[in-house]
Amino acid sequence: SSDVCSSDLSTPSLDLDSGIWTAKFRSSKSGIAVVKDISTGGRIDITVTPGSPHHLQFLAEPSQNNGSLLVSSTDGLGYISVRILDSNDNVVTGSSDAISLALENDPNGFGVTSLTCLDLTKCSWNSNIVSTTAVAGVATFDRVVKVGKTSTSTDCVANPSGCFTLAATSLTSGLSVVGQPFWVGAGDATQMRFTGAAARDRKSTRLNSSHVSES
Repeated sequence: SSDVCSSDLSTPSLDLDSGIWTAKFRSSKSGIAVVKDISTGGRIDITVTPGSPHHLQFLAEPSQNNGSLLVSSTDGLGYISVRILDSNDNVVTGSSDAISLALENDPNGFGVTSLTCLDLTKCSWNSNIVSTTAVAGVATFDRVVKVGKTSTSTDCVANPSGCFTLAATSLTSGLSVVGQPFWVGAGDATQMRFTGAAARDRKSTRLNSSHVSES
């Protein structure tokens, strides 16, 4: 048995020649973990030291929503987080890589939609890409906004190309990962705007009460 989550310790296997049980141990944190032998009451202290960065993993991603605000912890939309993992899926807690976030798939065409950061204390923005610095191997994005058109599909399983996907990239190591498709619909109406000829003429056109007849 183990003091860590059981999913982090693989099923032990026995080498009949040596009589030694072996198991693969994985932890989301560095430090010392304790493995107990429930048959004898004995224990083994295992020091977990993550290896070098091997791949990235989305831990939290945006969900389907109506509106341009993808994630915001202050608005109940959560956040996006990306973990930096070693080859055994341990979090590389010593990593402070700069991680960028960009649209991998835009159903409206390349460059039509972009990302920006509302709070520059939480992330930075440059050329339609937002970025932040990982803390203890985890990069967290908050207050991220999608600027542009909505998805062309709301069924990301049957039509993933009609949905948005995000890609996270380490600007330090070059490692990257692509997230799951998600759709974004139109939010609540907040303004009205003239388009076409009406937009060109709106400055010269006025509605005067003297021109309105009452019946």
